[in-house]
Amino acid sequence: MAKERKSSPRRRRPPKNRQTRAAKAAAGAEKAEAESPLGRPHELTQKRIDDICTALGVCASIKDAAEFAGVAEATYHRWMERAKHAFQSAQLNPAELPPDWRAHVDPEEHIFCDLRERATRARADAKIGLLGSIVLAGKGGPLYDENGNVVANIDGDWRASAKMLAVRDPESYAERHKHELSGAGGEPLGVVIYLPEEEDEP
Repeated sequence: MAKERKSSPRRRRPPKNRQTRAAKAAAGAEKAEAESPLGRPHELTQKRIDDICTALGVCASIKDAAEFAGVAEATYHRWMERAKHAFQSAQLNPAELPPDWRAHVDPEEHIFCDLRERATRARADAKIGLLGSIVLAGKGGPLYDENGNVVANIDGDWRASAKMLAVRDPESYAERHKHELSGAGGEPLGVVIYLPEEEDEP
């Protein structure tokens, strides 16, 4: 009588160290970020702050200002958010900073806070400058250079003033356009409503 052979359990080989698709994708993204001139992490420097504020000072978008400084827009927002947290950790309101805010903020965060303070002021100054140009275009008057010399005299244009008024108080002064729809030959439009047919019950 033949003896039954007991099969010993097979030993499974340890799985090879294979990367999952997610891991490969993450590694590829990190590699692409490292190779991209705008995607990799950058050190914030005073030169980059100057470049960003110069661009924002002429009403460039944040994206264009960041690219002008050689960084990605996401990097700019990350720096600004870091400064916001630094101010909040020091129990300071970023919108109302005291002159001695540096004495309350961690010195390692000073450069990021410098960026936030200067960039916020540059954007506000640019808007005020454009508003002043519109007001000058509406009223007319002398145009001065940076040294205070008169370089031209501008004739007033009421359309600039009207545009400014419409922007500042659109409820009262913005132009409203009324559009009326009609059928062929000015006849009223006809409306046709289709109702689904009722199915006979079996």
